[in-house]
Amino acid sequence: SRQLKNLRRYFADQQILLIDNSELLEKHAQTLQKVCEFLNVSAADLPQAEKVFSGEYPRNAYPLLRRILTIYFRFKNRELRRQLNAMGYSPQWPWL
Repeated sequence: SRQLKNLRRYFADQQILLIDNSELLEKHAQTLQKVCEFLNVSAADLPQAEKVFSGEYPRNAYPLLRRILTIYFRFKNRELRRQLNAMGYSPQWPWL
């Protein structure tokens, strides 16, 4: 939320596009199209989607660590959600 707060000091909300990594993974072409439209550039010559840094990670392998991190980031994520809502975003990101 601190990085977003700093960005908002210099740029209007309409000049900031926020996407989650999961959007690129799950809806790659749609997300790149969204970025191109935002930047007002052609999407005609975009490369094919390619997985990078992908792996199979067990989601529930470290439940205690996951709980600790959830607690640690709770207030930071709450502040981020507040900023996003103020910008008109209503993200459904699972980690937020």
